[in-house]
Amino acid sequence: MTRLTFTVAALGLMTAIPSLQAETHRYAPQVFYDMASAAHPPALRIKSGDRVVTTTVDASGVGADGKALATGANPQTGPFYVDGAEPGDLLVISIDKLEPNRTTASSSPIITPQAVDAKFSSNRDATRVPWTIDKAKGVVRLDL
Repeated sequence: MTRLTFTVAALGLMTAIPSLQAETHRYAPQVFYDMASAAHPPALRIKSGDRVVTTTVDASGVGADGKALATGANPQTGPFYVDGAEPGDLLVISIDKLEPNRTTASSSPIITPQAVDAKFSSNRDATRVPWTIDKAKGVVRLDL
């Protein structure tokens, strides 16, 4: 649903490997996963300091063109493999630009049952609520 540009820095690698040149990668996702798992193959291999320009789908798996591209709740773009990063390293992700690609959106007015005790949200109305996105002004308005 959005265009995303971010930079990755693996602390300790920036000084340990100073000769590496940072690159900008343009990644068009073809596969989305709805859970983080080391079993998923890397979508892209990057180095510390590299920039990635990519897109995401919305929480329902719908892309910018309104077509379903993924199934499951909250599909994720990636995973990205950072060359030289070791278990326990701290990765710093800087989001340089996050840009919506639609003028409308919707969301649930309740917390998802997977996030809290099911008794908390099981009896609530799950009707989607609409939003209007004004990209020029950088404003999002809840339309109730």
